[in-house]
Amino acid sequence: MLMHLACAAPEIATTLYPHQRKALTFLLAREQEWEGAGGKKLSLWQERTNPLSQQTSWVNVVTQAEVFSKPDEAKGAILADDVCPLY
Repeated sequence: MLMHLACAAPEIATTLYPHQRKALTFLLAREQEWEGAGGKKLSLWQERTNPLSQQTSWVNVVTQAEVFSKPDEAKGAILADDVCPLY
């Protein structure tokens, strides 16, 4: 769990809302490979071992997709937010 929310770079003129800072913190943690609890790098993939077969697999924590060889960590993202027009 991340303790401190990231702040926007000084070049960003607008103030970020809390949900935008959370998203920015998540993206920076992935790009910079921050370590989480227990010294493990933050990942969208969780390693699992089948208790019967002892086969190792990795499960995506978002999609629940399961693969049987260690996946590469994808880098890069777009941080976008809906903009509601004012009428």
